[in-house]
Amino acid sequence: QLAGQLLQLSDKGKGIAHTALLMSRWSQDFVYPDGRWPGHGDTFKRANPAVRQDVERVRSHVRQSIFLPENGYCLLKGVHEDVLWMLGVVASNLNPTHKHQDDLSCFLWLGGVEWLTDPSFYSHEYQQAEVAYLRSARAHNMLHVPHAKYSTAPDTVQARLTADVHQEGVVQVRGTNYACEGYVIYRTLDCPSSGDCFSVRCT
Repeated sequence: QLAGQLLQLSDKGKGIAHTALLMSRWSQDFVYPDGRWPGHGDTFKRANPAVRQDVERVRSHVRQSIFLPENGYCLLKGVHEDVLWMLGVVASNLNPTHKHQDDLSCFLWLGGVEWLTDPSFYSHEYQQAEVAYLRSARAHNMLHVPHAKYSTAPDTVQARLTADVHQEGVVQVRGTNYACEGYVIYRTLDCPSSGDCFSVRCT
């Protein structure tokens, strides 16, 4: 209560409140239509349902693109023949606290099922071999370069993520990953407005 009163007397309080509002909105955006979260980083993860359930179409889940290049996140949402879908691409080592080898990895939720998933969870138990694997590029939906040293240092040079809307509403997400020593990985995802197909190219 005292902290709240002090914020009311400070101009900085407005900035903090605005930041909190934006973080809340992002948390609402970064969730699947069935209420589950993408298994990203160390976020809590729930398994796919044993039986696919019909997901009620929510008003907020319409065709939209959310792009945060400085934070390394791109979310695409849409509806195809009344089936909801959500596709995400991350370059999250731009964040100094993220230590997974997952730059340009992607996740896909479609019709109540998470088809492409991030391993997530318990990934910072550094003494365990299985957990080390879960942090690695091999466990993510991304190219893996065997025996190449992978840097997770927070640096804008390590990874880049851009997004553009092209003709006929095709959203193209392009990423560059410099984290593998001696290699550069390029990934391009094309997502048409119809949402009936996704094109992924890696070099």
